[in-house]
Amino acid sequence: MNKEKLLHRLKQDKWELLITRPIDLLTMIANARVYGDDFGEFMNFRFSVLAYLSREGLVEYWRTAEDQAKFLSKLRDVILQNPDKIVNTLKDSKRYNQVLKSEIEKINEQGYENFSLSELGRLFAEKYQLFQNQFLPSVVVPFTVCVASEKYELDKNDQKVKKILSLSKESRLVSLYTEYRKVVLGLIMAEISAKASLDGNIINFLTPEEIVALCDGDRKVLENSAEKNNNYIFLKFPKEEILLFGKETVGEFVAFFHKDGFHLEEERIKGSVAYPGKATGRVKIVYSENDFEKFNQGDILVTIHSNPALMTVIKKCGAIVADEGGISSHAAIVSREFKIPCIMGTKIATKILRDGDLVEVDAENGVVNIIG
Repeated sequence: MNKEKLLHRLKQDKWELLITRPIDLLTMIANARVYGDDFGEFMNFRFSVLAYLSREGLVEYWRTAEDQAKFLSKLRDVILQNPDKIVNTLKDSKRYNQVLKSEIEKINEQGYENFSLSELGRLFAEKYQLFQNQFLPSVVVPFTVCVASEKYELDKNDQKVKKILSLSKESRLVSLYTEYRKVVLGLIMAEISAKASLDGNIINFLTPEEIVALCDGDRKVLENSAEKNNNYIFLKFPKEEILLFGKETVGEFVAFFHKDGFHLEEERIKGSVAYPGKATGRVKIVYSENDFEKFNQGDILVTIHSNPALMTVIKKCGAIVADEGGISSHAAIVSREFKIPCIMGTKIATKILRDGDLVEVDAENGVVNIIG
């Protein structure tokens, strides 16, 4: 399907931006497949299409407004009417986390120099499937039940709702999926890349199926590899997946999804208070681990949407300011755990602030003031 037909197909719907986060292609594909397939079966609900728009590795998650409304409504009903289904799934998160921890420890004790390329392909397929399987209990369910809880203002004193939110909080704080992706899958992929004589970063822009095919000797998957980078659009329909690369292509989809543009109503940065307090410090905008080196003790962490991978800098920061998230988001949870002033849902913090700005974070009133 060419771009014009694809855009026409997408224009039939109104769209909502769910979150934006730094994420690699393989993790994004696992996320999309769990939302579209595993979670669809779990909820007896299918999204008509899931859209992921990546610009230099910052990935926007888009849903149709109709799908998102129906999905959250159905999830609320499951939470209230069949809470054990949610609880039992969340309990699986602990089991998966132990498995991931064991895999991380094990891989540090062995090497893959003596594995053939075909053996590495089978190993990658096995480890990637484990990676994908843990997304439902450890990532997707914890995140979505928190979103539904906030949207419908579920009674947090209700014992069943309280238990679900408590398990979700625990899952989101301890999940090892980012470390597993980096250590386990990363080491296997590095060995595949070396044995297949690949140049540069090519393997990171292949789908899981293409990596396995490459290991089985199919080098056709490397065609047009020079065009593949962190600029792509990924669309998951119920029976079809479409992945397109290239800045020009992505630019057309950016124009479509952001057709209303970005307008600042005022310069003041405001949001919801997740944990009260005040802090003054220098801004450091952090999207991923690549930004950790610039972060100093007491800096103000400004990010799009927090996740467990940012814990290294969260423990050092003077305050947290995020574009997205609510009182049940990861940043809100950890800010309360560590008593860090935190303002969520500013929408514009990463667009207005710059590294080195001196700011006062007033998490009593939910305001960030630039003072120098």
